Amino acid sequence: MCCLRPAFLGLVAMLLWLIPGAVALASQEALYAARVPVASQDQGERQHAFRRAFEQVLTKVSGQRTLPSHPVITEALSRPEGYVAQFRYYSELEPATGSDESPSRALQLWAQFDAAAVDALLRDAHVAVWGQARPSVLLWFAVEEATGPVVLGADGSNRLTTVLEDTADRRGLPLILPLLDLEDRAQLSEGNLWGGFEEDILAASRRYQSEAVLVGRAYRLLSNQWEIRWKLYLTESSRDWSSRGDALEPLLEEGIHQAAGYIAERFLAANSSTAAAGMALVVGGIKSLRDYANLVGYLQALEAVKAVQVEKLQGDRVWFLLTVRGGTSALRDALALNRKLVPVAAAEALEFELRP
Repeated sequence: MCCLRPAFLGLVAMLLWLIPGAVALASQEALYAARVPVASQDQGERQHAFRRAFEQVLTKVSGQRTLPSHPVITEALSRPEGYVAQFRYYSELEPATGSDESPSRALQLWAQFDAAAVDALLRDAHVAVWGQARPSVLLWFAVEEATGPVVLGADGSNRLTTVLEDTADRRGLPLILPLLDLEDRAQLSEGNLWGGFEEDILAASRRYQSEAVLVGRAYRLLSNQWEIRWKLYLTESSRDWSSRGDALEPLLEEGIHQAAGYIAERFLAANSSTAAAGMALVVGGIKSLRDYANLVGYLQALEAVKAVQVEKLQGDRVWFLLTVRGGTSALRDALALNRKLVPVAAAEALEFELRP
């Protein structure tokens, strides 16, 4: 591996000043924005729409589906326009509900909220803020049909995939649907997915490099109700649950909400610790100023990391002292989210390599 040029050391201080806030801007925009349907553009309708959009954003950022009844939040919801950074109207084509109907256009309001103000509001209400680094979730979902199970894929644009994707968006959950191409079908048949064959499901999931895998199977019961059985695989653990109802779409929404709740619970538990400890982190594979800048910005963007201090630079390695809430397990969970850093095998300390 090549070593860093001498000029690199002289630019460290300047880079540390420039980097904050430069990472994951697209992710932040998605987390702090929401769209809601509106009947018109009049002021009263807009005020109600701002509130509904604000509730969506508070849910995404906090990871909590039901916000606590705190006076600070109640007051903010009564004047949501004070948190709006920008908004716009647009019309969206809605699919026809019946074979004899034509698609129609629905008016939508999109609003972007001030991220710093939203974070401050939640902290004033003693609500934890779920950061931008979130696990991607690969969803394998099969629906029982008369001819056998039908698997939903990324190339489908039907009412069920729309419900799943919209609900995941409202929870700030990065959702991936499988391609269902020849490689997927060779790895995982509809029958094995329907049968819940765990080894086959996880083997087929590896190509997507997601941090979590969610499996759903929808059955039609003799009572003409639907039942969905769910299983979530997350960081060497899993959770099972099921739900029943007369209509499939609300059950899909509820399943995504529950998965988001379990994931948020897992990552917020570590980040909500009030105790912050210093720990050493070594990262190798730094070949350029861009690598260094991206790495420092990435570490600063992690919700569990409260402070980043550079201790030493030698060759292609950087020694950091991090102030972390939640301890070593919280840091490892955060670093595992997008596999930007690869753990060094058999290392005694927290030592990683930057992924090329």
